Amino acid sequence: MAWNIRELENMINRAIVLAKDNILKPEYFPNEIFHTNEKQFTVLMPTLNEVEKNYIIEILKNHPNPKEASQILGISLTTLWRKRKEYKI
Repeated sequence: MAWNIRELENMINRAIVLAKDNILKPEYFPNEIFHTNEKQFTVLMPTLNEVEKNYIIEILKNHPNPKEASQILGISLTTLWRKRKEYKI
């Protein structure tokens, strides 16, 4: 089953109301939320490569000097060059 944003928001709001100790527990959510196809969540969760690519892009926006960017990223200039080539940045 797929949910739209409004339905997910309602589920979370309902769980918040039910949470007496400020902890959201599985029993506060509908059972069908836990019995769903994992492929539905791939859109919501970026891959590690996507996170890395976006992080490198953000660092390069703020620090266009490759040497400075590589130092901030904690990688060598060669690794930065390879990552830029791999991600087509």
